[in-house]
Amino acid sequence: MAKLDAYRRKRNFDATPEPAPDSPDEPLAAPERIYVIQRHDARRLHYDLRLEHGGVLWSWAVPKGPSLDPHQRRLAVQTEDHPLDYANFEGTIPAGQYGGGTVLVWDRGVWIPDGDPAQDFERGRLRFTLSGAKLHGRWNLIRTRDAKTWLLIKSRDEFARPEGAAEIVDEQPLSALSGRTTEQVAAGVERGDTRDLDGTRDQIRDQIRDEIRAIGERAPPPLVLTPQLAVPAEQAPKGPEWLHEIKLDGYRIMARTFDGEVRLRTRGGEDWTTRLPSLAHELANPIFADSLLDGELCALGPRGETQFELLQQALVNGRDQRLVYYLFDLPFAAGHDLRGVPLIERKRILRALLEGAHAGRCLRFSDHVRGGGPEVFARACELGAEGVVSKRISSRYEGRRSHAWRKVKCAHRLTVTVGGFTEPQGLRRYFGALLVGSYDAAGRLQYRGKVGAGYDEASLAQIHARLDPLRQDQAPFINPPIGNEARGVTWVAPRLAIDVQYSDLTEAGRIRHGRFERLHQPEPEPEPMPQPQPQPKSAVRLTHPDKLLYPELGLSKRDVADYIMRVAEWMLPHVRDRPLTLVRCPKGVGASCFYQQHATGLPDTITRVRVRDSDGAEVIHASVSDALGLVTLVQMSVLELHVWGSRVDRLEHPDRLVFDLDPDAELEFARVVDAAVEVRDRLAKLGLTAFVKTTGGKGLHVVAPVERDHDVDRVKAFCRALAGRLAADAPERFTASPLKVERRGKIFVDYLRNGRGATSIAAYSPRANAKALISTPLAWEELTDTLRPEQFALTGVPTRLASLDDDPWGPMASLRQRLTRAAFEAVGLGE
Repeated sequence: MAKLDAYRRKRNFDATPEPAPDSPDEPLAAPERIYVIQRHDARRLHYDLRLEHGGVLWSWAVPKGPSLDPHQRRLAVQTEDHPLDYANFEGTIPAGQYGGGTVLVWDRGVWIPDGDPAQDFERGRLRFTLSGAKLHGRWNLIRTRDAKTWLLIKSRDEFARPEGAAEIVDEQPLSALSGRTTEQVAAGVERGDTRDLDGTRDQIRDQIRDEIRAIGERAPPPLVLTPQLAVPAEQAPKGPEWLHEIKLDGYRIMARTFDGEVRLRTRGGEDWTTRLPSLAHELANPIFADSLLDGELCALGPRGETQFELLQQALVNGRDQRLVYYLFDLPFAAGHDLRGVPLIERKRILRALLEGAHAGRCLRFSDHVRGGGPEVFARACELGAEGVVSKRISSRYEGRRSHAWRKVKCAHRLTVTVGGFTEPQGLRRYFGALLVGSYDAAGRLQYRGKVGAGYDEASLAQIHARLDPLRQDQAPFINPPIGNEARGVTWVAPRLAIDVQYSDLTEAGRIRHGRFERLHQPEPEPEPMPQPQPQPKSAVRLTHPDKLLYPELGLSKRDVADYIMRVAEWMLPHVRDRPLTLVRCPKGVGASCFYQQHATGLPDTITRVRVRDSDGAEVIHASVSDALGLVTLVQMSVLELHVWGSRVDRLEHPDRLVFDLDPDAELEFARVVDAAVEVRDRLAKLGLTAFVKTTGGKGLHVVAPVERDHDVDRVKAFCRALAGRLAADAPERFTASPLKVERRGKIFVDYLRNGRGATSIAAYSPRANAKALISTPLAWEELTDTLRPEQFALTGVPTRLASLDDDPWGPMASLRQRLTRAAFEAVGLGE
């Protein structure tokens, strides 16, 4: 009972109704651990977070309660462990007793730790997923310098809310256990006691029905209702007259409840009731009687994100218990037609019904943000969501596609129709690329280009099997490709639709950088094609512009040049007037790429820099000063730009410190994130503000700008000493040795980037790897446990930059900071 000694010592169980610790403190044999959050109206109102571990409940007092805003770092003070029975405790602790006040079970569910919770607890950094009645998705508990003081922080995922959004503790105050208010618990109202006029479910239902009668017209829900549909749009609308919901990746489901019977139908009218028994059971709650609800059926991944593939697997395997039904509209309620009621009122009633139902884990309210459409869309894309659906708050439920509902997709997703396929090349089987199109206003199939990326062996086989019986002699497009583009094409009847991602459109309306995402099921009605946006032109004439520099992705020299033009203003401050080392790939990635340090063979538009090597010989390096120079390098099939840490006017005096965090291949990327934060904090203690970027590989760079007060040897010595301090303080995590035998299971803090002539990959430079990843500057707030380098690729970074309000590295240009004598002394280097 040692774990609960402090709990017992603080309480008189003859005076308090709290459970005595008489149960064994052995861990329960359960695959998931319970969690509970209790609203504790003591001397000061606070919320108690409790996580099951080792047969007890780890406990923290959170004064302001949990927040869904990742910017909010909520104080969480660790308290004594509690017994497992405490998870079901609701009641009033008498005045004068420890913690005197009313306790309500505000939320409960299961928590799933990312790693070993005991080890992570000792390290002071718990990462976990919550799946409860109110809270969902990824969370973090991070210990501060005070051993008992932690911070509770929401991760950036689809369950997060933007800054300024309403607090969930204010929106949903009722008990997740009994449906009672704190006042009812304090008054001793029993759970389910129907004599209470405000808190019982019957009374709540009657109150909601009174509101429905006042605003709706009496009518039973129809057997089948055509769903309201959104039109595709390029931008989320501005203004407070719009609300914005996360676009979910699932199946549209209409739920009809009438005469005690629940029916679940797809958008196409198929009856899926027998496939979804758990959902049907929850919707049988009397509070939903005689209603028709509209929402999206989804499956959640391990980090709380919606995953269409998991949804399909669950339906195929008959496992609907883990599916969730996000409700976003209420056309009919309590035998009344609400289609003519403004959307904002329909959603208010829907939220009240769900709260009054004390809904289980299957039913969830699809929340929204009012106003700020572009900002909401940018944040949704940052979090990896499919996009947003923007709706006029005054809109009626029209049962058709309407401009009052607009869907804006991240990464330009589109549903297209397949009209042909090419022969496979190399090791690929079944087919090479799909020829796709979209229907115009006259219903004619317009050719939109080829989609050759994104397939795996299973999808290649599945698509080929679907297309094989559809072969035909004629092209189905009104404007079929000709010449080389049509060579070796097998035409098919336009019966198969797929979802694709693309970077943008050519002036002719062709898809660029198309990537297969999934088969579209059920098959959609045609979507109108967004209009292409003009792109900046380069003054450099590209020879062989269609040469594939990234063959696996179908990205050509022209594509790389377009990327460089779009990011040039962000990239130039970090490459301008610095000696360069280049990686050239004349035959594309995967062939013979090579490093080039000297400017030999480069055009005159490239600046030359004269450098003395260690032997005193003069060496000519390349440098660039404008966008023309950057594109000229692409013309020479340059993919990677590596920069010196000093500028051409004072080569011996660096103006940047670079710490390259290079992890062992077996380490999770989250460990690299932790390491970057550690380096940032160490530098901050020395008076230096640091910035961070991905490397385009498996690591991160932490970069600190400095005044050019010290020569390169002195700067390198400082970086080496700091790396050595990190390795000495945490030898199980870090090493300062470049020897591979020393790096196993650790992160190499590479300080060698700071030597004379040494280079590091430039900000926004592509990498010569199969995924065309980009070395991408980030804001520190973006450095979360869900971050992955694969999020930042050549086709997506320009869209990311267009969505940002501020350059993450913008402050670097005006920052003036020095490597001081105190900083050198702090790492063991005197004068």
